[in-house]
Amino acid sequence: PDYHIRIQTDLSAVPRDIEGGALDVLILDLDARPEPVCDPVKLIEACRQHYVAVLIMAGDEQVAEARQLVNAGAWDSFSKPPSI
Repeated sequence: PDYHIRIQTDLSAVPRDIEGGALDVLILDLDARPEPVCDPVKLIEACRQHYVAVLIMAGDEQVAEARQLVNAGAWDSFSKPPSI
């Protein structure tokens, strides 16, 4: 296939993936972050340095944080689908 989708639950592995060229796009799910989480702004900066687009997936209660991350350099944000 022309693309590969991988779910990465270990955020500490993401910087290695970025630097190794394993990512073209990163979708950061604000609901799925374990505590404590790495600084998302630093993650976005690292992605931009390696030409990795960052999309922010946010629930209704995280819209303000998603906007801040877009202002910090994420490409865009979108609403998380409702859980049924």
